[in-house]
Amino acid sequence: MRTLLALAALVAAGAGTALAATDRDTLVRYRISFSNNSGGRMTGTSVNFFVPKAWQALRPKDKRHLSFHEGRPICRYTVTFTTRQAADTPETPVEHVTKAVPAAGAAYLLDYGQRGSSTAWRVVRVKTAGPSGTQVRLRAMRADHRSIGSGAHKWQETVVTAASRKGGECHSGTYREVLGPQIGNALATAGGRAYDFAARS
Repeated sequence: MRTLLALAALVAAGAGTALAATDRDTLVRYRISFSNNSGGRMTGTSVNFFVPKAWQALRPKDKRHLSFHEGRPICRYTVTFTTRQAADTPETPVEHVTKAVPAAGAAYLLDYGQRGSSTAWRVVRVKTAGPSGTQVRLRAMRADHRSIGSGAHKWQETVVTAASRKGGECHSGTYREVLGPQIGNALATAGGRAYDFAARS
């Protein structure tokens, strides 16, 4: 399991020698959320997460989704974060993300981890049927087993998808050594909440 260095990229220092921060080292915080008032109940989630400053945030279509461009024109990924609620199930967070984000094999698993007994995350490369050099796609999820009161729980799912530009030249190092771990770090250090309560009439 990859060792979690929570927000370690915020500070870069050597033994007595300061290292200049780059846009890849510096992290920026973003927030996405959604709420729904239906059937007399108010439900929703929100999540705060950190991504490298080098990622270019795109104009959001709503509060629930946020997309970025990562990389250079020769190999550029579009990365999208979203959050949602799911019904409680009798499984651990690790089981939940493994079921939701399966890997075609060990080589497709890029990052994973867990925090305590209530949180887990997982990043995989999606297997494609096309020839070598086709579009690269990644999928990831962080699952938090949230209490919503009165002994009830819901899953808060933070989902990330990434896809390279069609026709781009993205070698394996771009997602195995850079983008996959960056998404893993964003999910590992994220924080949020979920709620489900009776709305006032």
